[in-house]
Amino acid sequence: MELGAHIDHIKRACEHLDEPKLGSADGNYLLATLYEIENILRNSTLETPVTGQVVNFRKRLESDNFENGETIPEELSTELAQSATTWLHLIQRELNQEQRIPAENTGLLDPDKLLNSPEDLFGQYVWNWLDEQPRNDIIEACKTIIIGCSTSSVILSLRAVEYCLRDWYEYKNGHLDGGPWGFVLDQLMEEYTTEEKSNDTVLTQLSDLPPVLSNLYYLKEKRNEVNHPERSPDPQEARKTLMIVAATITDIFAEYRNGMMPDVSGIDVDINEDEDDLEDLIKKLIAELDEEDEEEDGLHESVLFSVTHELGIPESIVDECLQNLLYSGRIYEPTEDTIRAI
Repeated sequence: MELGAHIDHIKRACEHLDEPKLGSADGNYLLATLYEIENILRNSTLETPVTGQVVNFRKRLESDNFENGETIPEELSTELAQSATTWLHLIQRELNQEQRIPAENTGLLDPDKLLNSPEDLFGQYVWNWLDEQPRNDIIEACKTIIIGCSTSSVILSLRAVEYCLRDWYEYKNGHLDGGPWGFVLDQLMEEYTTEEKSNDTVLTQLSDLPPVLSNLYYLKEKRNEVNHPERSPDPQEARKTLMIVAATITDIFAEYRNGMMPDVSGIDVDINEDEDDLEDLIKKLIAELDEEDEEEDGLHESVLFSVTHELGIPESIVDECLQNLLYSGRIYEPTEDTIRAI
């Protein structure tokens, strides 16, 4: 365990070295190791008083104004060694008291990323574009894969993509009648597969489907399987379903984006030009895109970032312009992740 190794390094250095060196925050000695311990604890889910104790000791060492590479006094070295021993015991006891569920084998998918960064399955713009419900479903689908609940993961993944497919259909064709979970997949299959091809092979039936529906048959079959009491998906199927769902949602976003993207070929942008001019351009884009989008809640930020990306404007500059426009009252946020020009 990396954390234990760092604390043990502190303990041994103070106990066995005649002149333990303080060093600097980015060096190889005591201070750098204390920073490493602090960062690991802050980024972990472990709630322990050790974090505060490490921070306090590190601040004490820094406040004594030791020179880089200077050794620390013997009494301080002894105290640090004793503290390190206490930290090891405290953390070991707290870890033993934690109730943990072992992570399942997730194949090529990184369990840590599934748990802490499910947005990495998508591009940043896609994740920001997703509504709260499908986003939460994807988060839960990733968690349930890790603990081996394959059926739950497949259901959550399918529910997320069904939500997006309904939005896509209504965006392209108008209202789609409501129904129980899984209803949208049936409706889309009926809508886009002709009766003449009903007895043909699956590939032939799907040949006329729009690109975003290329995985429709697979998704529908998985929906049928998880609804069947005698058939449960295995972990590999759950992982495959999650990846196909992520790809399908990404395709849906691409269609949305392409449908909303104005012709930017005639817009010449110089990112070194006056800041006010860039802000005026961003505000103008927001107004035009919002008008084309015709959404009641304003323009989704992901659409704006896609357009500015096409124009070659770095995201950091767009972010700064948005903040300035918000603070100056030239745009506002009707809802989270949406913007509208004033």
